[in-house]
Amino acid sequence: MDYDLTRLGSREFEHLTQALTVKVIGNGVSIFGDGRDGGREAVFHGRIRFPDPSPDGPWDGYGVLQSKFRARPLGTKSDTPWLCSQIRRELSKWGDPKSARTQSGDLPEYLIIATNVVLSSVAEVGGIVRVEEYIRELVKEYGLPLRDWRVWHYDQIRTFLDLYPEIRQPYEALVTAGDVLAQMRHTLQLLQPSTDKQSIGIPRDVSVNTEVTLGETSGVFNGVFSAEAARILELHHEIHDSRGDLIFLKTVLHRALEAQGYNLTRDPRDRSSVIVESQRWKLVSTREVPQGNVSVSKLAEARWLRDMRTPEECTEGVRLHLSKELDEFDRIILLASTEHAHGFSYRLMEIPKSLLENSIKNADASVFRRRSDSFVGRFPHPNEPTHLFKMACIMSVEKISITIPERYCIQHASWLVRPRRSTR
Repeated sequence: MDYDLTRLGSREFEHLTQALTVKVIGNGVSIFGDGRDGGREAVFHGRIRFPDPSPDGPWDGYGVLQSKFRARPLGTKSDTPWLCSQIRRELSKWGDPKSARTQSGDLPEYLIIATNVVLSSVAEVGGIVRVEEYIRELVKEYGLPLRDWRVWHYDQIRTFLDLYPEIRQPYEALVTAGDVLAQMRHTLQLLQPSTDKQSIGIPRDVSVNTEVTLGETSGVFNGVFSAEAARILELHHEIHDSRGDLIFLKTVLHRALEAQGYNLTRDPRDRSSVIVESQRWKLVSTREVPQGNVSVSKLAEARWLRDMRTPEECTEGVRLHLSKELDEFDRIILLASTEHAHGFSYRLMEIPKSLLENSIKNADASVFRRRSDSFVGRFPHPNEPTHLFKMACIMSVEKISITIPERYCIQHASWLVRPRRSTR
């Protein structure tokens, strides 16, 4: 399958190569966000599962990913020297004893160059061979400790995207007709009851009961919303004997909101948020509610975390940056699913934004403690002598997560799905 990678732009192409690196190499990859990255989009340490197979075995050491995007590729005759010049510019900084990269002491042993340009595979004279030889010459010229390297050119990335559709599908520019048809088929199975259950593999001896409870709706959600959510959940559990994934949970939210009559518009700034009428809602889904707590694994991106050195700096950063981001949302809505002995429960809750904002505002500078690659802190309840929520600022992935007791959340609705085997 061919993909027009130029439609992504530089930033999304960088994100794509980071995701591919995590998929190909493993979870031991540290991702760098936008900004000055010291010539690194991602780094990895220790023994990894790449390359495989290889006569020399998999890599074992410190490695770096660099992304090189050309907005208007002109063909391999022009693109090959362009890529070589980009590689020289980067490697020369590692070869300069006065550069910040060299003085930091972190010189890579392994290197992945990911690019959207096409390189010719003609033996001995093609672009792939020329780039490989050029890197070898630069390593020798600058006396670099590079032991091995790989160039992920267009055709290599194209192959990865064919192998890992879950990586390409979040990018609208890379969605294929096959992806659209597969999603349509999945949606129709969920939303259209079949008159012939045997034809789609639904167990004939299983029925589903759904109990619905409306909570503190305050006019935000009504019976139409709850009934549509119950219908979709029932259809899902007639087909499947497990909970839906996080994408399914967000589908439930979208479909039920539309059934109630809300006009939904995709928010171009944030994939996890949606414009509901004139309000901006952050929609969160989670498959667990451990020990009465609600966890949001990604409340916000936080590229500013890379500059934080002390807990006090992190506290000020949260006050400045997170408060500003929270101010852009009107509601934080969460749909959580839990599996238990009696079936499956789904709960629609709202994290009280005003409480979060007041708690952040009233926190003192010592709220955080440094733990490995994170700052972790417990924020006080603004009106009670207890803690309202726990926050983790994770520097390696540049995101903020929170855990808040369920009792502090607004309970909008709940659904209990009980699969029941018939006695026939």
